[in-house]
Parts: sequence; C-alpha cells; structure tokens
Amino acid sequence: MLNSIGEGGMIRHNVIAALRSIMANRLMSALAILGLSLGVTATLVAALLFEGILNFNHFIPGYQDVVLVGMPDAKNGHGYTQEVDPRVARLLSLALPQVEVAARLANGGGRFRRGEVIAEENFHWADPGFFQVMPFQVLSGDLQSALARPDTVVITIGTAQKYFGQDDVVGQTLQLNGRPLTVTAVLQPVSAQSWFGVHPIFVSALSAGSPLAARLANVATETYLRLKPQVDLKGIQRQAHAATAPLLMELPENLRRAAADAPLIIPIDRVAFDARLNPGVVEFYVAGAVAALLLFLSSVNCVNLMVARVGRRTTEVMMRKVCGAGRGILILQFLSESILTVLLATVLALALTEWLLQIPALGQAASLNFLHDPFQTCLLAIYVVSLGILVGAWPAFVLSAFRPAQMSRDVGSARTGLARKTLVIFQFSAVIAMLIAALVIDSQRRFAMTHPLNADAANVLLVPLGCRPSFLTEIRKLPGVARAACGDGRFPDGDETLTVPYQGGQLQIDRVRAGGDTLAVYDVTSLAGSLLPPAPEAGDQALAVMAINHAAALRLGFTKPEAAINTVPFASGPLAGKRIVAVLPDFAIFPPRQPVAPAVFVPEVADQAAAHVKLRSSRDAGTLQAIDRAWRETNGTRPNERFFVSDRPDEDLEMSAIALSICALFAVFLACLGLTGLTVAAAERQTKEIGIRKAMGASTGQVALMLLKHFVRPVFWASLLAWPLAALLMRRWLSGFTYHVDLSPWAFAIASGAALAIALFTVSGQAILAARQKTVLALRYE
Repeated sequence: MLNSIGEGGMIRHNVIAALRSIMANRLMSALAILGLSLGVTATLVAALLFEGILNFNHFIPGYQDVVLVGMPDAKNGHGYTQEVDPRVARLLSLALPQVEVAARLANGGGRFRRGEVIAEENFHWADPGFFQVMPFQVLSGDLQSALARPDTVVITIGTAQKYFGQDDVVGQTLQLNGRPLTVTAVLQPVSAQSWFGVHPIFVSALSAGSPLAARLANVATETYLRLKPQVDLKGIQRQAHAATAPLLMELPENLRRAAADAPLIIPIDRVAFDARLNPGVVEFYVAGAVAALLLFLSSVNCVNLMVARVGRRTTEVMMRKVCGAGRGILILQFLSESILTVLLATVLALALTEWLLQIPALGQAASLNFLHDPFQTCLLAIYVVSLGILVGAWPAFVLSAFRPAQMSRDVGSARTGLARKTLVIFQFSAVIAMLIAALVIDSQRRFAMTHPLNADAANVLLVPLGCRPSFLTEIRKLPGVARAACGDGRFPDGDETLTVPYQGGQLQIDRVRAGGDTLAVYDVTSLAGSLLPPAPEAGDQALAVMAINHAAALRLGFTKPEAAINTVPFASGPLAGKRIVAVLPDFAIFPPRQPVAPAVFVPEVADQAAAHVKLRSSRDAGTLQAIDRAWRETNGTRPNERFFVSDRPDEDLEMSAIALSICALFAVFLACLGLTGLTVAAAERQTKEIGIRKAMGASTGQVALMLLKHFVRPVFWASLLAWPLAALLMRRWLSGFTYHVDLSPWAFAIASGAALAIALFTVSGQAILAARQKTVLALRYE
C-alpha cells in the first residue's frame, strides 16, 4: 500500500488530513495558532536582536584585529570600565610590537552652530590616528589625515544635511562653542550596530579645549588598538599587564588585588557580550529568557488545546486502526498537523515581527531578510519543523497509543486529565510570576520618580541654552518663579570624570560645573561649610573654590565633613589650588542604582549650560506661558526645548517596566486563549453529566459553578509555585539598586487575585452557555 502511494503521495495525504483536521476544529485551531504566533514572534525578535549583537561593529573593515582596552574601575571602586587613563594607549603602543596603531576617544559636548542652525550635540575628541584604527566608510575627504590638524572635524551625511543642507561640505566651517572647525571629511551613516551612534561627530584631539591636548592624566578615554593579523590575545594580555604595571600600582589596594587580568583586551565585536565591560548584557539574557518563556507558554497552550480534543480524536483513531493504520502512520499524521499549525503561526508571526521592526529602537538593531538571506531561511525552516515536532510529539504518541478495544472517550480523558491540569498550573504560575515582577518593577520605577535623594526636583524646569543674562533677568521677575540659575544641563551628573593626582596615586572624581545658586534651586544644603558662590559670567576670573560631596570627602580621607573645610587637597591637575568651602550630601534627582560617585562642584560656566528654574506651583500654565514669551523676546525664533526635570525617567528602568508589562499581557492573553479552549472542551466532555444534573433539578448557577471550580484550584497551586520563585528573582533584582522599595506581600496577593479574576472571567461565559443548554439535547449527546 505504502509503496503504491509513494513518498510524495504520503506527504500530500498527511497535509490534506492535517488541513481537514484543522478545519474541522476551527475554534481550537484558531486559538492554538494565534497563541503560538505570539511566542514565535517573541523568539524571532529576540533571535534577530541576538544576530544584531553578533554582528556588532562588523561594519568596520578589519574589525577582527581591533580591540578595546578595559581597566579596573577606580571611580566606583569595583569592576572594570572602558574609560581608562589616557596614558594607557602610549604605554601599550610602545611595549607591544603587535600593535600597529593606537587611538583614543574622549567624550565631549557643546553647542554647534552654522548660520541660524544651532544645536547642543555630544561628540568625540579623537586622536589623529583614530580612522587608521577605525576606517569608516567615507563619502568625501581624506579620512587618514582628516584629524591630523587642530580645529578639524569629521561629520556624517546626516549632520552635514542638518547644518549645511547638502552632503559634500569638505572645507566648510562649523562652529563649536564659538570656535570655527574645518570639515575635513564626510562619513556615510554609521551602522546602528555600534556604540558610536548613527551620526557621530569626531573633533581633532589636537584642538584647543580638547582634554587630550594637555597630555595629562586628567580625563578618562576609550583606547582602541589595531593589532597585526592573527595575534594571540591571551599572550598580548600578559604583556599588556606588565606594560601598565605603573598605572596599576596607582590603584587602591582592593583594586590592585582584583586586577590580575588587567588590562582587558577585548575584540570590539565581543564587547557587547562581555559582562565585565557591559553589565547590561545580563538584561539581554533576561530578555531572551522571557522570550523563551513566552514560547514555552504558547507551546503549552497549543499542547493543551490539542490534548483537549482527545475525546473527539479517540473515535477517529479507533476507526483508522480498525481499517489497518499502524501507530507510525498515526504519529506521522498528528506530527504533520502540529507542523502545519506551527507553520501557519509562523506566517502570522513574521507579519507581527515585520510590524514590530518598524519601531525605531528595534528596527535599528535588527532586520528581517529571510526572503533574501538563505541562512535565515534555512534557520526558519529548521525552527518550524523542530517546534512542530516538539509541540506535537506528546499528543501524537498519546493519541496513537489507544487500542481499538478502548472505545470509551473517558479512557482518553483519564490519560490526559492529569497532564492537562499540570500544564495549566505551569501556565498560570508563569502568569502570576510575570505579574508580580511587573508590579515590583513599576513600584521601583515610581519610587525612583518620586523619591529624589537629598534633593528636591519638584517643579524644576530645565531650559537648554537658557543662560542668556537677559532671559534669566526676565524670568526672575515672574511671580510664579521662586529661583532661577545657570548651571550644567546634565546636573547633577558631571561633564567629565577627572583623574587627578592625590597622595602619590590617582583619584577619579566627577566634575560638575554648577554654583551655589543652582544647588539652591534643588534645595541641596551643606553638611559643612557654606554654599558655593554663583558661577561667574563668561570672561570673568575663575573662582578658586569648590564643594565636594560626602562620597568624595570619604575618598579623600576625611572622616568628618567639617575636617574638609578650607583644605586644598590637590596640588596639581585641573583642580589644583581650589579650596573646599562646602561638603554636600550625596544627592541625586533619581535614586541611582549604584552608590553616588565622588563628585566635585565648581562654580564655572558649563559648555552645555541651561537655566534651572524653580516654580512656586506645579505646572503653572500662566508662568510657563510667561517663560515662553520671555524666551521669544530674548532668543528670537530659536525653539524652546524646556522640560520638567522630574519628567526625565531612568530609561533602563522605564524600558524594563514597559517590556515586562507587555510580556505579562502576552502571558495573560495566552492563558485566556488556553482557558477558552479548555472550557469548551470540558463542557463538551461533561455534556451528558450536565444534562443528568439538570434533569435531577440542578440550576444553571450550580452547573456553571461546577465547571468553574475546575479552574480555581490550578490558580491556587500555581500561586504556591510562583510565589517563592518570584520572591527569589525580585529580591535579587532589587539588590542591584542601592536605594529601592521593599518587596511587598501585596504584589503577590494582587498578582494571584488578578490571575484568579482573569481565569473566572475567561471561563464564565462558556460555562454559563454550557449550563443553559437544553436538558434533552444534553442527554441525547454522544
């Protein structure tokens, strides 16, 4: 028989049989396909993002030979950082013959201007040899010598269009903080799969004002090396350790003991996977685990729905076996059904994935090209077949095992009842755990938004580029304005991390350019001493005073804040000769994940200055309109980009809350789909029982309650399983924050209550419909 049909006929027969089975059970099949498509979408997006990280920095020609140098993090006192001492590049290039070129980058920020186009931009100070290490794709100009002279800048096509309105602008000038820079090269847009950004700006490190031009160890830099081909990285790391020994000896003792692997020599396409330099990679792994969990839940949902039809399928199996079908043929048919179901779900998932990739944050990091990429096509085909076999294996082997003598539907139900209940419990435990996690993360997010540390950011308006004296004078006259000051727009974050000589070693400390008037806007008071004076006007003589926070006082060896007052701790470097006049508490606008870093506050004009305005009442529309009017009168047509400081959330925390909330909603939706199908199947299996109970006098409510109670117990057992797991995971997550909320039992109670409400709401409609059917029809049901 099989030989006469042939392999092609067998495949065609199985596909036709699978299609007929899907069409015969439209509701169950639709629920299974829809649910499975969500899990497949999650894994496709995660896989594409993972592929994007695997291709990180691959746009750079010869990326295999480029490495990033990491050093122990003296600023935070633990771990490693890619912001290293600027002397590292020279030490390594002199000591290691394997190094062809070394180059450094230092972060900067300032006001760029071309005619009427003005914008605050972040940029990179770059060594002249940077593009020998990183040969980006260039549109025009000589990239190799582009940064060889002072006051030169390299921009991308996007930046050229923004300021000049055209692409080829080599030889034209662009102002940075009033200083003219000559454009020497124009780059093609940089790949989003890098940390440089799509439109980076590179300014020659030889320019005046560059922290690298002073050749002092007072700034943190990123150091890149281009190595000769096929260099042994382990061997070069041992040589690098010896070459940087003088710098390692300047570290605190605890870091010296932990610096056996320093410096780190990491290929630039693997930095994203290195948890030592990129702690955020853990969050990516968590996201992958959540995607896998969603796939697991959707697969469980699909298996549940397939097994729920066991009553109908038993008769079909018996008839086919009586007609001579072997178990292998039946298994092949059921696996064909599951593979076809997965295929249909994958088609829907591809459409959903394509839609999700329209979101800029995802579309820049991943792309779906399976129609033009044979590798992606093969992986997708393998994925569909493998997932189809995994989803359909257990139902196929269970259903094909029935013997012709076992004609009762209750046989199949008895075999699959316990497994079905177990799958429902696992599904709901995942839903409850996700709901708990979403509630805890949202609670931490709200805590971070409403509980500043030793500061008050309520009603504080930040006006970028708002430090014109005429503008500040006008808004200070407004009755709705309590205070207004000019300070760094990044306040309380610094504009630079300084590495300054101190007691024979090196101390890393954040520099914040802000005077006492800026501190007063945020109600920051001194632990000792008096507040700083306001920052002097541009061109006035700089003040030789500074304030430090408590973390800096402890790092400098002062056990009491009062002991630091009127001392001059630094004899050389950028803070040389400055006297401490105040010790401030460790403060932050939003509670930081890590302890507040040592910081020094100097009354100087910042390159990204902004007006910090304290309003007397929240969101006073009249005062805001008056501020906008004063802006137009003093700044012309330049747009006012004001915003409230309290509206700037922790982006990582915000994204985590949103992502987990979406995943929780997906999990709830999957659970609802599964429960809908299971309720229909349960009502179908108990149709005759329902008829007998109604004939004996049971009311509609009693019958509905009988059906509902089957779905209450799984939620109880799921809560017992989810609570300890969620508590363990969320305690560990909260431990990553220095300042955090407590783990409240209300989150667990609300999550379980919500899961129970969802279960009852989902099944109640089907249960009531089943309970209201006519008694005579129920008794005649077979």
